[in-house]
Amino acid sequence: MDRHPPAHKPTTIFDLPAELRVSIYELVLFLPTGHIINTSYTSSRYYHRYRTPQPSLTLTCRQIRSESLPIYYASSAFFLGTFQPKWPTIIIDINQDPRLRFLTQLAPESRAMIKRLYLGISTEDVAATIEALVDLFAGQDVEISEASRKESILVRSPGHRVGNWQGRETRAMLFRLKFAEPECDA
Repeated sequence: MDRHPPAHKPTTIFDLPAELRVSIYELVLFLPTGHIINTSYTSSRYYHRYRTPQPSLTLTCRQIRSESLPIYYASSAFFLGTFQPKWPTIIIDINQDPRLRFLTQLAPESRAMIKRLYLGISTEDVAATIEALVDLFAGQDVEISEASRKESILVRSPGHRVGNWQGRETRAMLFRLKFAEPECDA
């Protein structure tokens, strides 16, 4: 009788073919309703809890991170807050706008992977915010347009939301940012 059973190497996810791992990542990371990034906490006291959310799966090891982050950013729709009456009119510093802070904290290569992004903008902020976004995504082919009614429902936000700030009626609009697929050299 053998005292020592044969040694079996434990099976890991890396023993699976890359195509199967990609399928697993897609199932784990894709949310049909999109990822809602909470931008309602503007105080630095609370904000640390809401920094650049990434799935826990991407934090397990470098190989999983490098394989799964492109899938997470490319297959997900991100919705960044709606009208914030504390941040009216012109955005002087993009890092100070809680709706855009998520984007500024991402590494440029991560931002480049995002394919669908929705952003609630006060009608008073539209020009300045779009200008800041164009600067932020410089070098990328990005189309910025008002979201459709269907998209507004998808992200559970009305296309136009009326609010009141300091006695003035203000409106918020939902914008879609669509990034072009990188061209492949054949």
